[in-house]
Amino acid sequence: MDATNIAMPDDTPKSKLSGWAVASVILPLTCVFAFFGLICGIVGFVRINGSEGRLHGKGLAIAGITLSSFAMLLSLAVLPALLLPVLGRARESAKRVASAANMRMIHEALLASQLDAGDNKLPADPYTLYPKFLPDSRVFRCQRYPNEPAGYVYVSGLNTSDSQAILLYENVPTTSRSYGRNVLRAGGTVEFLQEAEFQRDLERTKSNAAAANLRVKEIPIDQTKFR
Repeated sequence: MDATNIAMPDDTPKSKLSGWAVASVILPLTCVFAFFGLICGIVGFVRINGSEGRLHGKGLAIAGITLSSFAMLLSLAVLPALLLPVLGRARESAKRVASAANMRMIHEALLASQLDAGDNKLPADPYTLYPKFLPDSRVFRCQRYPNEPAGYVYVSGLNTSDSQAILLYENVPTTSRSYGRNVLRAGGTVEFLQEAEFQRDLERTKSNAAAANLRVKEIPIDQTKFR
């Protein structure tokens, strides 16, 4: 038999596809894991170069590095646009809660003044609450609209017999009225009302007061005095 025709076994180890290279292409498709895709691509590229042919997939690793870099740049451009509205809503919600807390403290001061006077009437002038019943004048400032001359409007002339009457409300600029406002009821609850609800309840408060022979007056509280 001719020895030249005898096939010799191939002992050369077969080249394997690098898992790092594969991961580097898959991970950036989610954008969220683009950074990890970049790391996988770099690790895969280095390992393939040092494998002496045992690993292949250098093209995948390079593609993964490119895709991951692009996905990271895209995330940096898009994420702020997505997060800004969320952060804005969270900031507005925090200001709304802080304003409601101020209104509750004003209500407590009104009740303390009423108890001190010994009758059913609430103070006619909100400024008389400070400093005897309201030691911290900053409570008169509305966190939602700190740059407005008046932060709150006090409805003077009411008593506590009508617990649903609007006693105090935020002085919302005309351009922001579509966002709604906090109102303080005579019973002590603070509610957030849309503009149509607010106007309806304010008119109801005035009508009920007129029927009870109460003369009401809306007094803007000048918050510039307490800056």
